[in-house]
Amino acid sequence: MFLGRYDFTGDPDALLVAYDRFMKQVPDANISFHICVRNGDGISLIDSCPSQEDFEGFSSSPELFGLMADAGLPRPTVSPIGDVYLARAASTTYRAE
Repeated sequence: MFLGRYDFTGDPDALLVAYDRFMKQVPDANISFHICVRNGDGISLIDSCPSQEDFEGFSSSPELFGLMADAGLPRPTVSPIGDVYLARAASTTYRAE
């Protein structure tokens, strides 16, 4: 598993609305590990791909950026993080309210 980061700069409230629209287009079966973090100047997504090669193809694909744009998200800054050594999480979904 390889992790990548997508940083969106702007009003976090507006970005989260667009993010929710974006995620409605993504089937649960396509997600192995995904997290969205609100920060002071926007939001950041940490997302997994099966390999670095898959990440490089996916994270630069016109289809991905098209889905993001359709949802109202600006083009993010994309950064590779690296290969996962260990991932551990509870079996529930956490969503801030």
